[in-house]
Amino acid sequence: FRPSNSQTVINRSHVFSFQKGSGTINAGFDPIVNGEVTSVLSTGDGQTVWIAGGFNTLNGQTVRNIAKVNLATGQRVTQFAPPALNGQVNDLRLRNGKLYLTGRFTTAGSQSRPLLAAVDPVTGALDPNVRADFTEPRLSSFLTIGTADISPDGTKMVVAGNFTKVN
Repeated sequence: FRPSNSQTVINRSHVFSFQKGSGTINAGFDPIVNGEVTSVLSTGDGQTVWIAGGFNTLNGQTVRNIAKVNLATGQRVTQFAPPALNGQVNDLRLRNGKLYLTGRFTTAGSQSRPLLAAVDPVTGALDPNVRADFTEPRLSSFLTIGTADISPDGTKMVVAGNFTKVN
């Protein structure tokens, strides 16, 4: 693409960063993923974001559908090491010290987590206390949660997707 204030073409695939207000492209932020990025969420520190979607590599390293990346360099923050998800992540929400992931996955590492999982936002460790079993998609299609939101106090969640039963 080409910024409106420049003749220089900037090559990026799947994700890029720009300065709010000026629209200036962050040239250092160039994470290379091998698939779609569906969600980007700020960690709140002004230096990193989580990216999620349907990808298996980031800058040549194996990652499964979610990573934390440095905004200045586009490099993976290796301290965040979540379990491998076996399908796409569609949405991310951060509430009360938990990073909630929703999408089209059924496992997180070796644990069954159909469409919903929560991880520690710093380490990526799977939270064993967050679990709901979403089943029976409509119209013989695939199970998925497209989007979700969580109440500010973290006690209630609403999800929208293709399922007919929960637990």
